[in-house]
Amino acid sequence: MIALERAPGLLRSNYGFMHLRGFDEPSWKILRRKIRAEAKDRLSGRIIATDISQQAVEAAKKNAMTAGVERFIEFGICNFQRHPFQAEEVPLS
Repeated sequence: MIALERAPGLLRSNYGFMHLRGFDEPSWKILRRKIRAEAKDRLSGRIIATDISQQAVEAAKKNAMTAGVERFIEFGICNFQRHPFQAEEVPLS
């Protein structure tokens, strides 16, 4: 979500502060539209998520779906020592 410049919780529709006296709903809607418009829809690199445990990968997929970012992530089940990407693809800093 950071790589896409998406605000956390953007898919949520209900927050506790919305029920406080003085909550300015029109301003909130304007801010929300602005934040959505500023979010990126593409990545300049790859996000690869792997684990040796199928359950861990499925949990990661579920979390990514909840956050609306699953289409940006390549999921796989493998031992990290046999990871499919090339060493030169991994930035060191």
